[in-house]
Amino acid sequence: MKKNVIGHMLAPKEPIGKRISNLHLLARFVCLVLALVIWLAVVDMQSKNEETPSSNGTTTEATA
Repeated sequence: MKKNVIGHMLAPKEPIGKRISNLHLLARFVCLVLALVIWLAVVDMQSKNEETPSSNGTTTEATA
């Protein structure tokens, strides 16, 4: 390992490809898509529940 002017040890520089692979871009993209799909499924279920009549026979109106 190299030392700087003050005498502290410096970590070796990583190549750009290694730094990019450390970001785990594919895993982050997959998690983002999965979160989006789950969110859309939950929103869809909630909207279906609002459209169906409640147990006492009255219907609820979705507010805008």
